[in-house]
Amino acid sequence: MKTFAAAALPAAASTRARDSSSASADIGARAGERSVSIKGQTVYPADHVLAPDGYVTLLVTTRDAEGGRHARAVGRQAADIGDNGRYYAVNVLEGEAAAKMDELAADGHILFVELDQRMAVPPAPYGIGMVLEDAA
Repeated sequence: MKTFAAAALPAAASTRARDSSSASADIGARAGERSVSIKGQTVYPADHVLAPDGYVTLLVTTRDAEGGRHARAVGRQAADIGDNGRYYAVNVLEGEAAAKMDELAADGHILFVELDQRMAVPPAPYGIGMVLEDAA
């Protein structure tokens, strides 16, 4: 069983490991946004559009129906994903997310557990402002 939270940005992690004193090492930092660290990963709760304040969304892939029951038991089901009953979006408290991920990862009925990585509003691509200014 695999969890993907710690392996999401291997390049950023290796940069941070080489130069932890440099402000530029935190590649994922976004100015003015509240973030939390979950299993070594910087998470922006505002990106978790399915989760209310104080919660984050876990995406869980199960092996069977029993895994579905276990996934729903760790938090509040946020959405039905697909129609085959193997995929779940579950909201858990920010402070409990790492423990809940570990709990699910140890469950033989669970195939994968990861933090929802979708962004609420994608950032503007680099340089798009200049292109728009030139067009005006």
